[in-house]
This record gives sequence, C-alpha cells and structure tokens, in this order.
Amino acid sequence: MEKNTLHWAETLKTVSFGAIYSTHYIRTQKTAHPFSNRELGIIPFNTRTLFYDKFQQTTLGKTVLIVGHSNTTPAFVNKILGTEKFTSLEDDDYNSLFIVYKQGKQGNPILLKIHPFTTQFKNQKLLFKI
Repeated sequence: MEKNTLHWAETLKTVSFGAIYSTHYIRTQKTAHPFSNRELGIIPFNTRTLFYDKFQQTTLGKTVLIVGHSNTTPAFVNKILGTEKFTSLEDDDYNSLFIVYKQGKQGNPILLKIHPFTTQFKNQKLLFKI
C-alpha cells in the first residue's frame, strides 16, 4: 500500500463508515480499500449521477466516505450544499479532506476543509453524514 493510503487509513481509523464510494480509477479504489471489509465493499460511482434521490435515501443517517478527484470532489460537496461554494482544487492538491454534516433536507450543513498532512497525496476524500 502506498504511504498516503496508509496515512489516511491511520487518520480515519476510528471512523465507522456506513458506506464507501470511489470512482472507477485504480488509484481512488486503492485509497478506499483499507476502509472496506467483507461486509462493507467499495461502491463504484459515476461522478455525474452520484448525488441523486436513490443515493440520498441509501446513505441517510450514515457516515459515508467518498474518494474522488480534484474536480469531482468540490463539485459533489456543492451538490450536497445546494450551492456553488467550492471550485475545483489545484491538480497538485492531494491532501484535502472535506467534512460535511447535513441534518435533514432543510438543515444548515457545516463544511470543514482541512489540510491534515504536509506530504502529497493522490486523492481527495469526502466524508459526510446526511
């Protein structure tokens, strides 16, 4: 396993995920792999169709990890928030973690963007609970 994947696994080891989503790319699948197990596999997603009614119903009340890319992760956060708050990340921004908490459809979500590491990582992660 790559160093960045191990570091993310260590950082998020106490989080109990109810679902894990990743794009079809091998590097995002590898980043998501340490969080999966026999009961909880990695669900591949299409970045254009992820945040629709079925996804929202399936993940309601769960803590979800989504491993994406510099352009798809901010766009997905914007869909959750219902507003265009974030633009694409720089291509060399490999250590961004968006944490989104949304309570109900009408709730005001809290969004934190943190940079927990000083070394480079190849994927951005999105962790949220709806």
